[in-house]
Amino acid sequence: MISGIIAIDKPPGISSAAVVARVKKALGVKKVGHTGTLDPFATGLMLCAINKATRISGFLLGSSKTYLADLELGIETDTFDITGKIVSRSSIHESQVDTLPGNIDDLSGNADALPGNVDALSGNADALPGNVDALPCNVETLPGKLPETILPERVKVILETFIGPQMQSPPIYSALKQNGIPLYKLARQGTPVQKPPRRIEIFSIELLYLDMPRMGFAIHCSSGTYIRTIAHDIGRKLGCGAVLAGLRRTETCGFSVDDALTLSQLEAMDVSQAMNHLIPMAEILSFMPAIHADDELMERIRFGRPLPPSLADCLLNPIDHRVTAGDHRLNPIDHQLIPGDHRLSPGDHRVIGNGLPRESSVNDRPGSLKYYFRVLDTDGELVAVVSHDGVPGRYKYCCVLVD
Repeated sequence: MISGIIAIDKPPGISSAAVVARVKKALGVKKVGHTGTLDPFATGLMLCAINKATRISGFLLGSSKTYLADLELGIETDTFDITGKIVSRSSIHESQVDTLPGNIDDLSGNADALPGNVDALSGNADALPGNVDALPCNVETLPGKLPETILPERVKVILETFIGPQMQSPPIYSALKQNGIPLYKLARQGTPVQKPPRRIEIFSIELLYLDMPRMGFAIHCSSGTYIRTIAHDIGRKLGCGAVLAGLRRTETCGFSVDDALTLSQLEAMDVSQAMNHLIPMAEILSFMPAIHADDELMERIRFGRPLPPSLADCLLNPIDHRVTAGDHRLNPIDHQLIPGDHRLSPGDHRVIGNGLPRESSVNDRPGSLKYYFRVLDTDGELVAVVSHDGVPGRYKYCCVLVD
């Protein structure tokens, strides 16, 4: 049974669920998942997990991400992106705003079909347009700025204010749930719910172009950052309003969209050709220190027997498993970075070094942290992921991949 990750360059106009379905059909496999959704109008890198790789996809969900974003200045919508209903406009945006494409009501109820980026968080509750209890509302007129007053220098200064850790309120049109009901459904019903702000971090944000009424920027941010909220907040700081008009994910989990296949390319291949593009599971988790499993350890793993207290003695060259600043993957359970050396990455994420237990402190008591290891067989194939909580000799299974 084939297992691994395949990188797909998602086209616009389809949901993440549709991408998964087409990958599943093209490869003729039973199980396919992904490590982070993209909205229908967004494009770019989607990592699709095949068969057993779906068991390890959770270790990639917290990865930082890089996007290219296009903004339309001069308008605001209820969804903070171009697919929503216009709720305000400024004088810099001419009458062509009446012809904006799309409406959120045209989208299906599937969470993957939501407008905006459901992997994202940013901004704060005070930046929301109007009173969320009043949605839908009439179009309002923003104070507006003349095009000549929105200069690149001013935009760059505003973008720099977003860098760093911050709290961000998720959009009321999002896949987050309230009592089991997606927020976007509640908003459509006229009963919007504003979730409390969440901590995110912007590592870098750079202006790419300014061509009124459009602008573009590149952003590297933590998982859970709503880029459409960033777009909305930029518009508010400029004083003219803005919506997210285009979004492309270029990097995540250490992989680039430059190395991804389009769906058309994948569907034109036979299965044997597609397998040449499959990323092995051991490589996917290369940021984790590796443990070599001998015959005795393999038998323990195969039958689910307790792991030996001396497990870390089997570490393979832990110093080789490095994650550098700007290319870090976060553990989804406690958001700890697990590189193979002691480089501190942006975001003030705790660096675990080579995965070995370390001395506890007042803030890091044994049992309060988790260290993760990938276990490889003699052929270098991933057979399990195990964790260590800092208590000497105590190791636990996270997932077992060997039959």
